[in-house]
Amino acid sequence: MVRRGTDRHRCPALGVYITLLMLQFRVRYSTDIPVLYRKVGLLESRLKPYLALFLQDEKQMEEAVDAGEEFLKAFVAHSSLPEYEEVRDSIERDFYERFKEAYVRHVNRSEMKRCERHTHYEFNEF
Repeated sequence: MVRRGTDRHRCPALGVYITLLMLQFRVRYSTDIPVLYRKVGLLESRLKPYLALFLQDEKQMEEAVDAGEEFLKAFVAHSSLPEYEEVRDSIERDFYERFKEAYVRHVNRSEMKRCERHTHYEFNEF
């Protein structure tokens, strides 16, 4: 059952979490973050393919992208290059439960189970 008070925050939380994951795995701090921060539309174009795996509703997508962009602005404004990794890790730790809830809410678990069964059979055939 979805709690009404928190449901409206799940898309923005997902946008922030995907942005955090991008910062961890897909960017170089010294070169990519300044470009993502300054160039209008660049973060959106990078976020949308990942968010599209979870969100099909355009309004939800817009909320998630806006949250990711706002997060990146705050991240850059309130931390320096030498602090990026530590700050990112701290945010992920402090908000893990909210990020997890947002992620799980949008994951198609029945599809994952179907793929898991299919993969299981493929491995057993070898």
